[in-house]
Amino acid sequence: VVGIHMHVGSQLTKVAPVQVIEWILRVPAEEQEVLESTARREVADGFYIWQSDADGKRVPATGRADYYPVYYAEPSVGNETVLGFDLGSEPIHRAALEKAAQTGLATATPPLAPIQEIWRRQTIRVIQPFYAEPSSRQFADNGEGTAKRPRAYAVAVVNLQSLLEGVMRQANAEPWIATHLVDLMDDQGPRLLATYPLSHDSGHPDFVEEAYLERYEAVDIGPLFADERAYAIIAH
Repeated sequence: VVGIHMHVGSQLTKVAPVQVIEWILRVPAEEQEVLESTARREVADGFYIWQSDADGKRVPATGRADYYPVYYAEPSVGNETVLGFDLGSEPIHRAALEKAAQTGLATATPPLAPIQEIWRRQTIRVIQPFYAEPSSRQFADNGEGTAKRPRAYAVAVVNLQSLLEGVMRQANAEPWIATHLVDLMDDQGPRLLATYPLSHDSGHPDFVEEAYLERYEAVDIGPLFADERAYAIIAH
């Protein structure tokens, strides 16, 4: 089953905005040692489930009932360092995993800096839960009065800069018009996520404030809503 999903992942990563496809397992704490031993044979020597400490250093993941390590990543070359990372160790990723489990539907994280700092702009992770039985759903009672839980997740890491560029090229957008994708729900203000064409990005502030927009005679702002989050497309 994993092989099938990773084959699909290898095809999806040919779509420019999809940078990586990851296969995430839900690993109960009591199964951690067995999983790590298996992964060292099947995936990579030295595989272990890890998280980042307060200083950003790798440390073994501990202290949770379940772990959500990256078991496979496609393409594999260049993504070796992400293997074993426990998405559940990070609050934003954990919230998205839990929402996907509760709804049984694909769920997107808010914009995030990638785990590997190799792309210019932020990414989102689109998370799809998978159950042990194809007919299982989050609302299916397991006989104990609680919902069934996913056994694994497929995760697509989407580069927002590449996504905007692809959309604008398909629309045959004029290159002299600057188009920005902005996150309206960032705690620090309207955050710039991507710009098309990229030449307009040079020297651009990280946040799109009113004073910046007042520099232009014509500004068009369109709302965009995705997975309970508000964005804006700004053109000038």
